[in-house]
Amino acid sequence: MLAALLTSIGGIILAAGSPLEFVRASSFGFAESIDGLDVVEGKLFLGAGVAFVGTGFVLGLSRSATLKLALAFVGILASVFVFWVAVVDAITLGDDLPEELAESVDFSLGIGLLAAMVGSALSLLGTGIGVFVAEARGRRPPPAPAAPETTLPPTSAG
Repeated sequence: MLAALLTSIGGIILAAGSPLEFVRASSFGFAESIDGLDVVEGKLFLGAGVAFVGTGFVLGLSRSATLKLALAFVGILASVFVFWVAVVDAITLGDDLPEELAESVDFSLGIGLLAAMVGSALSLLGTGIGVFVAEARGRRPPPAPAAPETTLPPTSAG
């Protein structure tokens, strides 16, 4: 249940942060912000967030250890990818600008990009826990068969 909750909360944070400000650039008293849905990454984060919410629901409701394990592995790969994209975006702010212009522009991270990092990290934690839970449930020994009912012969009171 914890895996499902963390995965879903991470997906909600990821999806909710995708339309918010990703980057703010300011120079000479002027400022411009770029919202998440204005760039490809924001759309990726929105789709991944919705997918993580769905994954969390399935992890919470499914009884199949195999399905949970498969979803958790795919979720781990997806959340690592999304986290990597968010971190690379944060690290490479302004790298596309010419050096003379980049020196006069101040870049700052927006709440949307931070939400992408936090949401994907929570989803990674949730799906990681999901792997261990599904693995543990898959290893449980089958229940022992019920013992047959035996009837004792009547005893003579004597």
